[in-house]
Amino acid sequence: MVAMLTGAAIVRHNRIAAEMAERRRQEAYEAHLREQERLRHEAQVDAFIEGNADELARLQKILSYRDYVSRQYADAASREQDPIFRAANDLVERLQRSLSVGAVGQAFGAQGHGRS
Repeated sequence: MVAMLTGAAIVRHNRIAAEMAERRRQEAYEAHLREQERLRHEAQVDAFIEGNADELARLQKILSYRDYVSRQYADAASREQDPIFRAANDLVERLQRSLSVGAVGQAFGAQGHGRS
C-alpha cells in the first residue's frame, strides 16, 4: 500500500513539474512573440519617419529651386505666369500638406502605428 501511495505521489509530482515546465515554455514563447512584434512595430515606425524625413528633404530642395526661379523675374505677375514656377508652387503646396502634422498623424494612425 505504501508503495502504491508513493508511486501515486511521484506520478502527481512529475505531472505538476511537467505542467510547470510547459507553462514556463509557453510564457517564454509568448514573451518572444511580444518582443518580435515590438521590434517589427519599431522597424515600421522607423521606416515611416525616415520616409517623411526624405519627403522633407525633397520639399526643402524644391523650395530652394522655386526661390531660384522666383528671383529670375522682376515682377510678381511675370513670375506667376511661368509654368515651371506654378508647377513648383503646386508641388510645394502638396508636399507641405502631406507633411503637415495632421496629415502625418492620420497616415501614422491609419498604418496601425498610433499606439505606444
